[in-house]
Amino acid sequence: MEVVRNIQLKLDVSEGDHKVLNETFEQFRQATKHVADHGCDHNSSEITDTKNTLHNETYSDVCDELSLQSSLVQSARNLAATALGNRKDRIIKDGERASKPTFRGSMACTTEPSHTTTTTYPLPH
Repeated sequence: MEVVRNIQLKLDVSEGDHKVLNETFEQFRQATKHVADHGCDHNSSEITDTKNTLHNETYSDVCDELSLQSSLVQSARNLAATALGNRKDRIIKDGERASKPTFRGSMACTTEPSHTTTTTYPLPH
């Protein structure tokens, strides 16, 4: 079962900064995916979901590949670790099959007041 929670925020972003904001969202999604993919590289019963291990094994690579601030890299790692932990719980404790976590976020910016800018990130629950 997928749970989607929406938070509506009004950001005062200049037209010139829309591209930067969209790129930041995309890089955050890529960072989260990279960490989640790394945590699932092993056999399904050997999911790496501890933040310290994921940090030690992925932080440098993510920083080298993307131009995110360190706090965003750490937030992406935390989100991936939570999703991996939920997957591990479903497989090991509940005996269920669980697919690898995916992060499908997007953002569209507009300067027209009649349009709504929406970003949706499925979060682990």
